[in-house]
Amino acid sequence: MAGAMTVAPPVHKPAPRGPAATVQVIHQDTHLAARTYTVQAGDTLSRIAQRFYGQTVAWPWLYQLNRTEITDAGLISPGQVLDVPANLPSSVTAHRVPAGAPTYRPRHAAAPAAAPPPPPAPPPAPARQDGIFSYAALEQLWVAEGGNPADEAFAACIAEHESGGNPGAISPTSDYGLWQEHDDPAALNPAISAKTAVQMSSDGTDWSAWTTEPDC
Repeated sequence: MAGAMTVAPPVHKPAPRGPAATVQVIHQDTHLAARTYTVQAGDTLSRIAQRFYGQTVAWPWLYQLNRTEITDAGLISPGQVLDVPANLPSSVTAHRVPAGAPTYRPRHAAAPAAAPPPPPAPPPAPARQDGIFSYAALEQLWVAEGGNPADEAFAACIAEHESGGNPGAISPTSDYGLWQEHDDPAALNPAISAKTAVQMSSDGTDWSAWTTEPDC
């Protein structure tokens, strides 16, 4: 139509783009490979830290990592098994002890004390100068040759009444030694006489072979 106005279609312009979205990348520590160490005599946490990580100040981290095993940072014991991962986490600052670390007074891990040796057996009581055995010497000889200590006094009493403590005693009826064993010259040896008495008396339970039993 003459004189008609033509209207151009609207042009759609793309909306202005804002800055590109930022993707935040969080870097985490590399996985710490598992590794353990058994505490030896002379170890401290700082010494272990120096050995595995080259810096003694890593001990607080080791302490926190092993709290189930360590109750006192300054005291560890031989035989304890500690976690000592292959690498330190990035949170551990080289050559600086972190704030809030426990008080640390290292004491070297001490090896368990050896049990004290048993006391030496008392020496046999000496015989009198004339060779006669004392009552105490007879008791100790009885025990030394395997006799029951509970019967040592009775055994000494028998020997005292049989021979008067004289190891060389020989009776008219051929009884020999301290306990006067019949027809046994070997009993002139005090140890043999005592051992024979142990056997004949069933270790002090039956003295019926000795006529002096009622006297003791």
